[in-house]
Amino acid sequence: MTGKMLTVKDAAGRLGVPVNTVYKLTAERQLAHYRIGRAVRIDEADLDRYISGCYKSAQAPVSVTQQAVQAVRAASPTMTGPQARRAARAAMAAYGEGYTGLDCLKR
Repeated sequence: MTGKMLTVKDAAGRLGVPVNTVYKLTAERQLAHYRIGRAVRIDEADLDRYISGCYKSAQAPVSVTQQAVQAVRAASPTMTGPQARRAARAAMAAYGEGYTGLDCLKR
């Protein structure tokens, strides 16, 4: 323990989430905590570490189609016609969507 101990309500307030979310994070062992009898306490330093681990930088989203095209082009820059369509279908399946036709693969 290195800092102030927070209640679940205090931690939820700092995170800007409902109290139940903090209980869920502790139950899933995503957020370090102390259990003192029935009370749950969270070290301020542990909460800060959790918050810093949640940071995601802002990036422009890449569509599944763009990911598939990038994968096909990376696999074989000389691929054309039926080979490209088969590769695109496989890439789309790998990225979780069905084949939608990729006219952008024309070379």
